[in-house]
Amino acid sequence: MRLAPVMFVLSALAATSLPVKADAMHPSISVQLPFTVSAGDLRLAPGKYVIREISGMSNIFAVYRDNGMKFETYLMARPVEYTKPLEKTNVVLRSDGREYVMDEVRIEGQGVAYEFVTPSAVASREKERRISEVPAGKSGL
Repeated sequence: MRLAPVMFVLSALAATSLPVKADAMHPSISVQLPFTVSAGDLRLAPGKYVIREISGMSNIFAVYRDNGMKFETYLMARPVEYTKPLEKTNVVLRSDGREYVMDEVRIEGQGVAYEFVTPSAVASREKERRISEVPAGKSGL
């Protein structure tokens, strides 16, 4: 098992990689969420979670809490291919400055990461925020 460092990327759309532990034999990832995060149609409270790829179901992950004992939600994902195997296991969060969304999982040693599909309700909220943050133009009159 490996523990990946916490990374913060400062930009208009911030991305955060959280410390995670992954077992190479089983596609299971333990992550400590330090704040509320949207995952699928749910908002996950801060705490410890386990993310597991569903056996036999391509690109579908389940999120559990209480050391993998309590099911929370399913996440659909799209594979994102890399030219070489990934060096670290990370769960990447996306933020617009107000809300965090579980965006991607990267698993050490694999040449593919999984980008989570953003549910329409979350995408709609993000679009609404972008529209409301556009500054009003000044009239030339």
